[in-house]
Amino acid sequence: MSLITLTTDYGSKDHFVASLKGVLLKYNPSAKIVDISHQVNQYDTLTASYIVKSCYNDFPENTVHLIAVDSSTNSEEPHIAIFADRHFFICPNKGFITQVFRPDQIESIVYINAASEDYDSFQAKNILSKAAIHLSNGGAIDLLGNPVEHIFEIKTQKVYFDDAHNKLTGHFIYIDHYGNMVTNIKRIDFNARRKNRDFSIDFGKTSISRIYNSYDHFNREYKKTNDASGEVFALFNSSGFLEIGLYKSNPKTRGSASTLFGLNVFDLISVQFH
Repeated sequence: MSLITLTTDYGSKDHFVASLKGVLLKYNPSAKIVDISHQVNQYDTLTASYIVKSCYNDFPENTVHLIAVDSSTNSEEPHIAIFADRHFFICPNKGFITQVFRPDQIESIVYINAASEDYDSFQAKNILSKAAIHLSNGGAIDLLGNPVEHIFEIKTQKVYFDDAHNKLTGHFIYIDHYGNMVTNIKRIDFNARRKNRDFSIDFGKTSISRIYNSYDHFNREYKKTNDASGEVFALFNSSGFLEIGLYKSNPKTRGSASTLFGLNVFDLISVQFH
């Protein structure tokens, strides 16, 4: 049985997801299709890359991951197929894959050949689905097209360490369903720089000086003195990234880290070591 995952910016109102699934099952009836997310903001390649990067490795080897976010392009900029870390990825050449893998981690990457009329509309159905069907049926990736000559890369701010001032600076990259803010600072980078020193995490006008092991760890510690609901915390999430949140927050009612602190994606966050 082959496995295909879908990540799109189509939402759930229209027919696009159903139509895409229908085509996949029509030509590979034995395929199992798993929805990763269809709630990615329109054209938001960075969010799509974070979501897929956080979970693709939980799937079996040789899973085909179809990413249809900002998926319309033209024959001058064909879609691409990638094999990396024992998984296949099919997506537009708009920077997604460079946010998930370094170039040296990519084993194979090719353009996806398509007829000119396939670019007219619904390219995920006309082009990406055909590549997914081919790979999910055991087809070789190099039969899809020629090797890619240039991988488009999104220029994003990198994590920076200022040795002179013992300061690690990153930025927020994702807002989750609870309004918690995920940064691009990884646990491995934090641990390498900390060297058992005290620290403060600074964002906006707020500063905190402790990182908890988990949500429950924060709740247990805080309950010793008060109810933890609505209190700010920092932890490294299951994907290994530093996250700032409010315990049991709800963006629609009591608020969340993103709304109450006025935080947005690309805002700066720093860790000062003392």
